[in-house]
Amino acid sequence: MQNPGGNKAVASELSQRIALEAMEITSEACNVSLLEMKTPNRQRAKVAFARQLAMYLCHVIGQIPMSEISVVFQRDRTTVSYACHIIEDRRDSAFFNAQIEFMETAMRERIQIVFAQLRAPRVNSHAIKRARAALAK
Repeated sequence: MQNPGGNKAVASELSQRIALEAMEITSEACNVSLLEMKTPNRQRAKVAFARQLAMYLCHVIGQIPMSEISVVFQRDRTTVSYACHIIEDRRDSAFFNAQIEFMETAMRERIQIVFAQLRAPRVNSHAIKRARAALAK
């Protein structure tokens, strides 16, 4: 898969799964559909902001390099860098910071589940759904 900048960067399965978790968290938090988040073209400001949040969570909590995030989100690496800076700058607001901390906690929990799934690939999909439902409560 190529990113828009033309680099032949490839996102690992782990990076793709972590990015999906980040998109799910932010799409729910911003009341945006996951489908809108995944579209490669530009969307409404609300969708763009949710995508920026997801990129930020991928980089800061998921520890995914910006070049891999750019491939997953089908954006240029500089767009990912910009997204991370925008979110970090807004953390000066106590209210916004609290919201981000809540999403970071959710992201850490989901990453633990992803790692558990990768260690035991034969885990029953119903068990995964139950685990996610339990985390959502």
